[in-house]
Amino acid sequence: MKNLVTLKSFSGGIALTLDDRAEFEELLTEIGTKFSESANFFGSAKMAVSFHGRELTEEEEKRIVDCIHDQI
Repeated sequence: MKNLVTLKSFSGGIALTLDDRAEFEELLTEIGTKFSESANFFGSAKMAVSFHGRELTEEEEKRIVDCIHDQI
């Protein structure tokens, strides 16, 4: 399976690189899985999130942030 979402840390945050050909719902599922698996690492830390590789609407960005928030 191709890695649809890549996480990389930067000073003060996380950069998400998203596959531009994948369905948004598929990306959202993978984001939820990745953050769920690393919830202990992130804990209650506050961080910035940046998005790369795909144009997102404001609604899609909000859904991703909500998904991340629900997992950590």
